[in-house]
Amino acid sequence: MQVLIPSESKTLHLYEARYLALLEESLFRKKNLFVHFVLDPVITCDPSAGSSFVARYGCLVIIEKVDQLDVGALVSIRGIGRVKIIEFVQADPHLKGIVIPVQDNISECVSEISSKVLELKEALYSLNSLEIKLKRDFLWGGGNLERKPHLVNWKTVCLDKRSGGLGVRSLSKMNIALFCKWCWRFANERESLWRLVISTKFGEGDGGWNTNDIRGGYGTGLWKNISKEWISFFQNSTSSLGNGRRLRFWKDPWCGETTLCNAFPTLFNLVEHKDARVAEVWDSTRVNGGWSPIFQRPFNDWEMEEVERFLLVLHNKKIRPFHEDCLILKESRPEGFAVSLMYRKLMHAPPTDFPWYSIWNPIVPPKLGFFAWEASWVVPKEELLQTCIVNSLMWAEKEPSVDCDEAFVPSLAERISFAALQPVSGSTRSELLELQKEKLRAMDVIETPERIDYSLRLVRKSISIVAAKLAIQSLEVK
Repeated sequence: MQVLIPSESKTLHLYEARYLALLEESLFRKKNLFVHFVLDPVITCDPSAGSSFVARYGCLVIIEKVDQLDVGALVSIRGIGRVKIIEFVQADPHLKGIVIPVQDNISECVSEISSKVLELKEALYSLNSLEIKLKRDFLWGGGNLERKPHLVNWKTVCLDKRSGGLGVRSLSKMNIALFCKWCWRFANERESLWRLVISTKFGEGDGGWNTNDIRGGYGTGLWKNISKEWISFFQNSTSSLGNGRRLRFWKDPWCGETTLCNAFPTLFNLVEHKDARVAEVWDSTRVNGGWSPIFQRPFNDWEMEEVERFLLVLHNKKIRPFHEDCLILKESRPEGFAVSLMYRKLMHAPPTDFPWYSIWNPIVPPKLGFFAWEASWVVPKEELLQTCIVNSLMWAEKEPSVDCDEAFVPSLAERISFAALQPVSGSTRSELLELQKEKLRAMDVIETPERIDYSLRLVRKSISIVAAKLAIQSLEVK
């Protein structure tokens, strides 16, 4: 049970449709805000009753950064303040409800709370200094860690030299590229014996480009793993129009990078047969042939501009009666599939002005070139030494710029009391699990001074643990 507390930062990988729908609504309708909460199961006496849950530990969060991925998105969020969920009003595609803010009761004088906050901040900065020393020894030597880890991530190492890498092949990406070639062969080699065996066993999907979804467990592992990469291949391929019997006129990208239904949504809504094949829309009775999609009604004046663009896209597009429709890899030769090209597409090398020629110049000694390459990619020390505690503390000390009711934003003392409940570098699994329990207890506390005292004891305990680790490391050196 992962609970998010105020002042805490977290990165989520969202890939399910309901979470992506929540992300879209939060970005465009809710001013980058949504509620992160934990569902606790409710135990009932009736065994026939279904599973029941109650929402606890709600936290209003703000979206700080979104990085789009091939599958889903990486979303960086920050907890703002606690909320109480009093009613759910929607379950699909994501939960939606009514919330009210939850803030601490301040029963002590302001001066006493300020002194406690100052004491907690001093303890946090002391812990941060010890954490930085521990991380510095880990990254740049010290103690028994003389064999330092490489400071350039493996994904960068596997890039092409022109893109700033070392050109080392990523076996996982190369394996996917080889699987994609089998997907390409299945889509285009319609008369091959092996394809007939596979299609007979698993069946064919719409258009015969791929097999149906494989759900069996015995004797399906090989092709099941290959067919999983169909999406990777399809996203990097384009359709080559032949006789038009396999391609759908509106829903397949046969005359450009996008489908006609996405490029011309108004016309798609008016068309009679939305799943028509290209060959069915082609009128071969004309002298040179022509396109004749059937619409439900005549066009209005304001729709004529889109009709003109539609006809312009179809201009000079003709079917080839004696050729089969096929899929080809983008930027590849029509008659073949380049595994190396597919591999480069999977690596997603970003555009860069990396000085590869100066580094890998033939007159530069290899050792010197490797040193220059590593120095070009090493992340600044300040970023590597950043800790979760100081990150949360810096955010808590400044007034949050959030476009919401002020009642949802906790006080400075409350924000700092939560900022102390962050993981320490080098924490073990048991220590992280214990920290989760501490967070749950802190969310239930409603008195700011009580939570500050609670956080102060936790920080002092963390200081003792980190100091002990540094002392043990110093003894091993001697």
